[in-house]
Amino acid sequence: MTASHAPTPASTRHGRARRIAAVWIAALTAGAALAGCGSDADPTAGPTTSVPPSTSTGGASDDDAGSAATLARTAALTAEPDCGELLHWITDEAVQRVGPYGLEVWSTGGSGSMMTAEAAAPPTTSAPFAADDVPRSDAAGPTTGTTDSSSTNTQEVGVDEPDVVKNDGRHIVSVVGGVLRVVDATAAEPEVIGSVTLDGWDHQLLVDGERALVLSTGGVTTAALDASSEAQVTSEAAGVPITGGGPTTLLTTVDLSDPAAPRVGEERLVDGWLVSARMVDGTARIVVQSTPTGPELTYPDDVTAEARAAADNRRAVRRSVLADWVPAVYEPTADGGWTTDPVDDCSSIVHPTEYAGLGSVTVLTTDVGEPLGDLAPVTVVGDASQVYASQETLTVAASRWPEVDEMGGQWDEWGSSGGATVTDLHQFSIAGEGPASYLASGTVDGTLLNQFSMSEHEGVLRVATTEGEAWATDEAESESFVTTLGRDGDQLVELGRVGGMGEGEQIYAVRFLGDLGYVVTFEQTDPLYTLDLSDPGDPRVVGELKIPGYSAYLHPLGDGMLLGVGQDATDDGQRLGAQVSLFDVSDPANPERIDTFDLGDGASEVEWDHHAFLWWADTDLAVLPTQSWGGQQEESFRGVVGVRADASGLRSVGRLATASGTSGPPAPCPPDADCAVGIAYADPVSRSMVVDGSLWILDSGGLRQADLDTFEAGATVTF
Repeated sequence: MTASHAPTPASTRHGRARRIAAVWIAALTAGAALAGCGSDADPTAGPTTSVPPSTSTGGASDDDAGSAATLARTAALTAEPDCGELLHWITDEAVQRVGPYGLEVWSTGGSGSMMTAEAAAPPTTSAPFAADDVPRSDAAGPTTGTTDSSSTNTQEVGVDEPDVVKNDGRHIVSVVGGVLRVVDATAAEPEVIGSVTLDGWDHQLLVDGERALVLSTGGVTTAALDASSEAQVTSEAAGVPITGGGPTTLLTTVDLSDPAAPRVGEERLVDGWLVSARMVDGTARIVVQSTPTGPELTYPDDVTAEARAAADNRRAVRRSVLADWVPAVYEPTADGGWTTDPVDDCSSIVHPTEYAGLGSVTVLTTDVGEPLGDLAPVTVVGDASQVYASQETLTVAASRWPEVDEMGGQWDEWGSSGGATVTDLHQFSIAGEGPASYLASGTVDGTLLNQFSMSEHEGVLRVATTEGEAWATDEAESESFVTTLGRDGDQLVELGRVGGMGEGEQIYAVRFLGDLGYVVTFEQTDPLYTLDLSDPGDPRVVGELKIPGYSAYLHPLGDGMLLGVGQDATDDGQRLGAQVSLFDVSDPANPERIDTFDLGDGASEVEWDHHAFLWWADTDLAVLPTQSWGGQQEESFRGVVGVRADASGLRSVGRLATASGTSGPPAPCPPDADCAVGIAYADPVSRSMVVDGSLWILDSGGLRQADLDTFEAGATVTF
C-alpha cells in the first residue's frame, strides 16, 4: 500500500515514487582520532587514488603539531542488510533521547529537533535570488555557451551551479516570482516569448540543451509511510494520526524545445530542504538536508504530566517503522496528491557505530536532459551547509558547534570537540554519468566561511577554517588555518596544515587556484595571505599584505592579477562603503594592491553572492550590482557599475540603473560622472550577463539591455 497526500499544490500527473534506500553514514562524534600512518601512495595522485596520512603539520607552528590527530576524525561504519536490524539500531538510539516535549534528533551540526506535529515547521527560507553559494570565472575568464555570451559565474571550470537565470547565446531563461520566462534577446524588439508558472518557491535553474531542471522549496510533508505493517497511512481524511512534518525540495523539469511554449514535465518531492546542486556534462547532483518525520509524539499540558508524556513518547519510538526515519522521494498522483513506496531493501544502508544524530544529507543524481527517474539517492547521516564540487568529486561540509549543557548534561556526552567547533566533511565520487558514490569522511577543526573554503586539486582537498571559542565574545583567541587532506580508504586524513593567519580575526574570503591559495581575514585591517600549496604535506604562507578594509569575494583575472570586492574601512575597522581592489599576486611572496575603485557608501551583492559577479575577459570588464544609499534619496543608486581592470589599474566604464522602479530607460551615465538617480523603489539588480555581445541586467522587475562598451541603455523587457 502507498500513502497519498498533498503537501503542496502540484500539476496532476501519474507517477510512482521510490523510497530512498539510502547509504547512511555519519562522522563519529567521540574519540575516533586517526593518527598518521605511513604509505607509499602518491599524495598528488588523481581523485580516485587514496592518499596516505601525514604526520606533518606543514607550516603550522610547533604548538599545532599535537593537534594533528584531531583534524581527521571520521566515521566508524557498520552495515545492517536486514531492515529490522537497522530499525532496531535507530530506535535504540532515539529512545534514549526522547523526552516529554519530543525527540532531540541532534545531528552533527547540533541543530534540529523532531517535536509533535503541531510544533513541526519548515525553516525560514531565503528570498528569491538569495542563492546559498554559487558564482565564478577562472583566470582564463568565464566559461561561455558561445564566444559572445557569458555563463553563470561558478567556482570551478566545467562545474555548473544553479542560478535564477541562464542563457544559450540567444534566449534568456529566468525564474522570478515563481514564473519561468523565456526572452528572445536577439530579436529586433526583445520580449518575453514564452512563460510558465511553477509550483514551489525560491526557484533556481540548471539547463542542459532543451531541458531545464528547476530546484525549489516544495512545502511541508504531513504523512510518513509505514513500510513494515498493514496499518499504513492512506490519507489525512482516513483519521490516521499525522506525524511530524518537515520541509521538502521540489524538482521540476521544463521542456524548452519550443521556447515560445515552455512546458512543465515531471516533478519529484524530496524530504528535506535544498542545500545546493552541481552539474557536470549534463548530470546534476542535488544535495538535500533532512530530519526524520518520525512517529507521532505527544507533549504534556503542564509540568505535572511530563513523566507520562516521556513514557508515551518512548513507546511511540519503539513502535515506529523505518519509514519514520528514512527520507523519501515522492511522485505525484492523478488526484493531485503524492505517493511513495515503502523501504524494502536495506542492503546498502550503513550507519555509525556510535550515535552522531539522526539528521541526514541526501545526494540525488539525474541527467537533466533525460526523465528524472528514481534519482539514485545516497544519504549521509549528518548535516550539510556548504557544497563544493570538482568535475570528479563532490564534498559536503557542516560545522558542528560546541555542545552546551542546556539539556541536563545530555549534549556533553555527544561532544568530541572539547569545546571547540569542528567541521565534518563527506566526499562523493561524481565521475561519469552514473549515481554518486560515497568515498570518504573526515573532520577538521574550525568553521568554514562558504563553498570557496574548499577546493580539490590533484586529488588533495584543501579546507580553510577559522578556529576559536564559538561562544566567546573576545575574538583574540581566533586563528585561521588551511588543512590539506587526502583519502586513505574511506577516511579523509590530514596531509599538512598551516596556521598563524588572522590571529584575533575571521576569514572573509578564500580562493584556491591550482597550487596557490589566497585567504583574507578581517577585524580592523585586511591581511591578504598568499599560500604555496604545491606540497600538500607542507603548505606554507609565503606572503602577506595588510590594508584597510577587506575583500569578501576574490576573482582571478589571469596574468598574476586578483580582483577583490568588499568594503573600504578606516584603520579601526569602521566600514566606509563598497570597494573594488586590484591585486598583483604574480610574486606570491610580495602581493601588492595596485588600485582601488569606490562603489559608493552602500554594498554590492557580490560580497555575499558570487553569482552576481560578471567578468567579461574579452574587454577586461567587471560588472557589479551596486546599491548606494547616499545621504539623500535623490543621491541613491541601484543598478550595475562597469569597471575595467587590467595591469594599468581600475577605470569606470559606466553605470546602468535597474529596470524596477523606473518609468522608461534612464539616461546612460558617462564614466566618472556622479549619476545620482532617484529610484527609491527599485529592487537591487541580481544578475548581469552578456548575450550576443550585449550587456543584460536582471532584477525582479525585468531585464534591461545596454551597450557592452559604453553602457548606453537599450531595450527594457518588463515582467
